[in-house]
Amino acid sequence: WPALLAGLADGFLHAGTAGEAALADLRAALQGLAGTWRLSAPTLPLALDVVRQALQQALDDPALGGVPTGRITFSALSSLRGLPYRMVCVLGLDDGVFPGAHRPAEFDLIARHPRPGDRQRRQDERNLFLDLLLAARERLYLSHTGRSVRDNSRLPPSVLVSELLDVLVPAIDAPRGAVLAQLVVAHPLQAFDARAFLPGSDPRLRSFHGEYAAALEAGRAAARALVVADGGVDADADADVGLDDGADVEVAEPDGDATAEAPADTTDDDADDAHADATGAPPFFPRPLPAPASAALTLPQLARFFRHPARWLLQQRLGLVLRQPDETLSDDEAFLPDLPARRSLAEQLLPALRMPGGAALADAALLALATAGTSLPAGPIGQQFAQSELPLLRAHAQALAEATAAPLLPPHAATLNLDLPDGGPQPTWALAISFTDLRASGLLRHQYDEPRPADHLAAWIDHLALCACAPAGVAGRTRWLGRGAQFGFRPVDDPLPLLQQLVALFARGQCAPLPFFPKTAWAWLAKGRSLGAARAAWQASSHRRFAEQADAHNRLALRGLPGPLEGGLADFEAVSAAVLQPLFDHLDEGQA
Repeated sequence: WPALLAGLADGFLHAGTAGEAALADLRAALQGLAGTWRLSAPTLPLALDVVRQALQQALDDPALGGVPTGRITFSALSSLRGLPYRMVCVLGLDDGVFPGAHRPAEFDLIARHPRPGDRQRRQDERNLFLDLLLAARERLYLSHTGRSVRDNSRLPPSVLVSELLDVLVPAIDAPRGAVLAQLVVAHPLQAFDARAFLPGSDPRLRSFHGEYAAALEAGRAAARALVVADGGVDADADADVGLDDGADVEVAEPDGDATAEAPADTTDDDADDAHADATGAPPFFPRPLPAPASAALTLPQLARFFRHPARWLLQQRLGLVLRQPDETLSDDEAFLPDLPARRSLAEQLLPALRMPGGAALADAALLALATAGTSLPAGPIGQQFAQSELPLLRAHAQALAEATAAPLLPPHAATLNLDLPDGGPQPTWALAISFTDLRASGLLRHQYDEPRPADHLAAWIDHLALCACAPAGVAGRTRWLGRGAQFGFRPVDDPLPLLQQLVALFARGQCAPLPFFPKTAWAWLAKGRSLGAARAAWQASSHRRFAEQADAHNRLALRGLPGPLEGGLADFEAVSAAVLQPLFDHLDEGQA
């Protein structure tokens, strides 16, 4: 290894480009490793990973690289602690990082039996910080991460920074708030934040990035043109974005770092909070979007739209995919089964029950299969839950076997040209319909779960398409099988007007938020058009965290617009009745 590494260094690195000092440090590290390996006399060949780690540790020695360059020098804290510099910048002074919480090893006898005069690493780091203060001749720049990446909450700096501010504040003859405003700067999260380019902003936040300034100016110009086109005047839209000529600008620290600096100008510590305040935010959809370029539609697209119109509008028309909360593993062991456990149990046992001869499987064999995974709680509770689910799983598998006993018919495809009642920019839409699971009895939909409004809607849309273009010999009926529940739809005599109405609402929902929310609308109509039931289903609370009011897509699409049960009540009722009333009229009685 020593000869090979030395040959690679000589063959790939040149003193003129790599630098004499850097190349000398590399050769010294290689010589040190060669001496260590000779003294250790290893009996086995050294692996590449071992050599790489040893070389990295040798080159990352804090004592190396601390050589003043006359310009900007990067080094470890302990390298140049005693040399004077015009400006000293210290990065990463987060709470708990410096000074660090060093835990001695279990075999450290000095830590177990301390004596006067023993070295204390935490006190050494405090003394190192004092040396850095004394090394700064004109300016001192201390930086720490000021906001959490999880919830944007404030993070405190190192205790040494807090103690330094406690010393500086009483020494300056001014109110504490004004002093802190002079010493502490809260940088924006993004480098393209508008405050970095406004002429009257804090000079310490200024940026010299020309492309960002041009982009912000173009956005302001477009906003001014839009306001003028609407015949109004907007003071914010008419504001100029740019840089002051000759302004003393500094580059903002990324990721919301907060910096303590002295001396400096006044800034606002709560600027981020004011900037992020969404109170009185303008409507996200101030005017309808233009009609989509294509008037073609498939049956699954129509079903997905009515499952969540706001999400479809944001994702399909704007290409805006909202971030979902990260899934976190529970800190506590599950002692009671939940919905994911029930679904996992169905995924394990239903395939076995639906196989030929699966109905004859003994309960003991099914329980052994159920406990093979990790979804069920251990012990008697999990066994009892599996035993209680077995009758429902057997009944569901038996119902599916009876419903699918008839042979499948050949795939059927058709295209319906639907004329919208209100015309519009695209008065005719082509609805593509394709069925690959037709039987003489009609359509079958199944899911081992309780039926929800979205399940009714998806089955209803398929049912309308079946009644509109059913081939000969196929009954115009649709059946849905679930966990101990089922429902069906009777034949629709005239399905085309109902399909035209749904497609017209789809076309409307491509341009503006459609006031249709399946759970809320279902509760409103199922309770006799009760507004109290609709509000109970719509409003979110600590007990109803997944209510449609709390959905991120609904909140964004409806931002700045009246609520569906307040200012938009009439529209909500009209759309909900147009979608769900025909469904209720053709629902098989006693099976909902």
